[in-house]
Amino acid sequence: GVISGAGPYEHAVVIGRRDDGTTDLPIAMVGQTYVRVSLEGGPIQAGDLLVSSSARGLAMRGAHRERSVGAVIGKALEAYEGASKEEGLIRMLVMVR
Repeated sequence: GVISGAGPYEHAVVIGRRDDGTTDLPIAMVGQTYVRVSLEGGPIQAGDLLVSSSARGLAMRGAHRERSVGAVIGKALEAYEGASKEEGLIRMLVMVR
């Protein structure tokens, strides 16, 4: 899953609460959320499928659709080419595929 709450999108529901009053991190299950991405799989275009990268906490473009089956976490809703940085934040549609 993807931890939600970045950018202007607020998480809707957090399920679970600990005895000490703290809550778990909200995970996006459906809808739109922001996700941290890397260029490990190449530049990202809107519509590209996103999978987990080798760097913890980052997604990347799933370069090979046939290899991405079962690993897709979402679909990019905007492009990221990393003009000045190696990682960035983009909108993603959460999906299971």
